[in-house]
Amino acid sequence: LLYFHKSGYSIIVRFSMWFCYKFTSITWYRELYMKPKLEKIGAKNLFFLHNAIKMDNTKSQGNGNLKTKKDITFLWLNRVIPERRYEWFIEALKKKELKNTVNYLVGLIPNSVYIKEQNFIKLNKPENLTIEEYTQVPSDYFKRAKFFVLPAEVVFANNALLEAMSYGVVPLVSNQPGVELIVEHGRNGFIFQHKYKDFEKNLMDAYNLEDDRYSEFSAAAIDKIITDFSEENYIMGIKELYSRLNPLPY
Repeated sequence: LLYFHKSGYSIIVRFSMWFCYKFTSITWYRELYMKPKLEKIGAKNLFFLHNAIKMDNTKSQGNGNLKTKKDITFLWLNRVIPERRYEWFIEALKKKELKNTVNYLVGLIPNSVYIKEQNFIKLNKPENLTIEEYTQVPSDYFKRAKFFVLPAEVVFANNALLEAMSYGVVPLVSNQPGVELIVEHGRNGFIFQHKYKDFEKNLMDAYNLEDDRYSEFSAAAIDKIITDFSEENYIMGIKELYSRLNPLPY
């Protein structure tokens, strides 16, 4: 849907998408940006249910404080696409104030269609940035990271964002539609205007956060996921979705 009206797909793919959305009984969408796009296509009976995170005791143990070893300052963990301003992250880490930070960008994919973007990262990465390929086991990084960065056009219910917060990683995200439903600026994370200068400022503010305040942010991030994005809430939403379906004829 992000590319449907940008001609990102062939005419055959776009027609098949239009046909499915136009004539389906119910369209379940998971991110807020999808609603106006679906309405423009002509989809009816829209049902909103966002992503959720399965919580367990190991995620919150030791988080919310600095007793757990946190050897990654800023973590980028997402696919590298133009809509996520990876170049901002690289540029900001070159600032002398952040020279001694330890940072990771995890998300390179071999043979990706975004090879140009990935080559840019490889050629321009500063010494304080380690780059690694996309992983199916992000928890290894979430347990080590203090901050999660997502300067992107679409933020709401990004699965990596939710999972990072469930481990107590404090997020820094662009001010995009719906972001306030996940991140509360100054309480469980940082929200910045989707402009480089504001991103850089909030990166500095996060880095200079005192330990006690960081602990409060981290604990609040975990609490937000438990309260609003838990598996239990998701199951309730699924039940409501099913209740809207007509009974099967057998």
